[in-house]
Amino acid sequence: MGLVAQSVLGMSSIDDLATSLSSTPSSADETAAALSRAKAVAEGVVGAFQSLGADGRAAHAHAVADQIEGITGQQAAVTDTIENAQ
Repeated sequence: MGLVAQSVLGMSSIDDLATSLSSTPSSADETAAALSRAKAVAEGVVGAFQSLGADGRAAHAHAVADQIEGITGQQAAVTDTIENAQ
């Protein structure tokens, strides 16, 4: 492949990346909102299991809520990285 063709392909890839990054903030916001809702549901399930005396199930649901919280932190870090790349 010639230098001109490589340069054109490289610019196309950069344009594709820029387009993808520009749509990322709204997607990141939607993902953060979905994670927040999922954590709230998991916490509600914890309460429901606790009220039924199903402590083992409550512990599992609590672990899920903790994992969602960890994912939320990771997602926020990725979003920051992407925003800094723009």
